[in-house]
Amino acid sequence: MRSANIQGMASDLWKDFWAGGDEIKRFAEANQLAFHRQQYDRQWEEGGALPGMIFRGGERRDFLTWGEPIAIEFGNWSSIGSELEQAFGYVAVRHDLGLPHLIIDARANDATPPPGSWFYASKSSYTSLSENYYGSESASAMDRVRSKTERLDLGPEIDSYFQAYCDLGESAAARAFLTPERLQMLCAASMEFDIEITSEWIYLYALGITISSHDADRWAWVLSVTSRLVDHVRSWSAAAGKEPAIARPPFYADRTVPRPADLARLPTPSPG
Repeated sequence: MRSANIQGMASDLWKDFWAGGDEIKRFAEANQLAFHRQQYDRQWEEGGALPGMIFRGGERRDFLTWGEPIAIEFGNWSSIGSELEQAFGYVAVRHDLGLPHLIIDARANDATPPPGSWFYASKSSYTSLSENYYGSESASAMDRVRSKTERLDLGPEIDSYFQAYCDLGESAAARAFLTPERLQMLCAASMEFDIEITSEWIYLYALGITISSHDADRWAWVLSVTSRLVDHVRSWSAAAGKEPAIARPPFYADRTVPRPADLARLPTPSPG
């Protein structure tokens, strides 16, 4: 204890949990976003605020919302009480188009099996959506939906980018939605995120990356990615002959901003 920098530790905690929160709150106000410090989410069957696959038995912290009802949300989520804490940054955009449920499990953030993994529970893949303690899929995001989904075979070229899953018996509807243009968009997005599409929302999941942060370059990238996602949602509405469910937000970015250098290397899960 004598050699520990207690004053420095206290200062860092203050910055992260209080001053940092105020900084994000001012950023939110400047961009017409509502700031929320923390919210505990129970299982989605019990009324979790967002119906995405990761939002179960955890908490969202420092998340920002836009629209009434909420049309866009940025935040950080972490599990509570599981074997190993799982933490994702996420972007959620509402579309209200009644689309088929799709899960895009990206290859870019997969991990190779750790040394000695034969000793642990067997797994078909080591991905950010199925990461958990000792190689087990218990309580992982993918494990919660696996019994309700089926794998979509989209050919070797698409499979090199991601594994796709849809609800049982919904493969025809999923394939009808996955036009070549949409597959191209999902391939590009899967280089940085896992993706989930539900009947009302599209989510981008980033394992181990803080989306709602104090970093200006990271926010420029996040808002650029979100703006492109808004463009796609508006295009899907037009293709369905509907008015866009979402307007261009005040923070809409016309230009594409590259991923910040400090995020150049994607984090990989390390089960086991």
